[in-house]
This record gives sequence, C-alpha cells and structure tokens, in this order.
Amino acid sequence: MISIYGLINTTGHLFYIGQTRSVKQRTNTHRYHFGDCNLIVLEDVQKSQADEAEKFWIRYARFLGCSLRNRNADHNAMKGRAFFNSQYCDVKTADLSCLKCGYTWTPRRSNPVCCPSCKSMEWNGKIRLPL
Repeated sequence: MISIYGLINTTGHLFYIGQTRSVKQRTNTHRYHFGDCNLIVLEDVQKSQADEAEKFWIRYARFLGCSLRNRNADHNAMKGRAFFNSQYCDVKTADLSCLKCGYTWTPRRSNPVCCPSCKSMEWNGKIRLPL
C-alpha cells in the first residue's frame, strides 16, 4: 500500500501533497527539509493507483485554494474520491466588486481589506481596518 499524504505547516495550512510507502520515514525527511510540520494521510491506495491518486489530491487542494509547493498536476481525476476537510486551505471565494471604482476581482483571502485597483478601504461601502 502507498499512502497519499499532505503536509500542514505551523499556521495550519496545507502546503504539499505527496506519496510514500513509509509515513514515519517521510515525516522525518520533510521535517528535516521544512522544519516543524505535520503529516496527514489523505488516502491509502494500491501502488498502481498512487500516481493518479496523488495528482487527484493536488488538483483538489488547488481547487479549494491551497497554495501548494507541488509541481502542476496534469491529471483531473476528481470522480469517486472522499473529500478531505478544507480547513487546511484558504478557500476561494466568489468574485467581489468595488463600489468606488467598479473593479471586479477574485480575492486571494476571504476577507480583503482594500480594492486591488483603487486601494480604497471602502470598496464594499464599509471601512475595513487591517487587523
């Protein structure tokens, strides 16, 4: 069996998806290279399905808005898989529009502070102060 896994950084975000035969050994290797991180097993698959499963999870995590260090996954195989909890990703939100300049954009964060075009903090009619 091959484990498809994700790495979670100290801020709780998924930043890498990979495959391994030995979860313990892979965890130690990644901690050496990336520092403190947690490994979660997303799925256990047969060796013949490992590449396809890994590509699926990469595509799905990117679909949810995770910023992964993986290279592009060129395979779309989202059918028939159980979906993991999106709490590890900055989930994409719908397009927003600025009431000041009319600019429309897809935000990188769920709670933008200002319009990326005119830089107005009143883009939605309310003043948003950065925290």
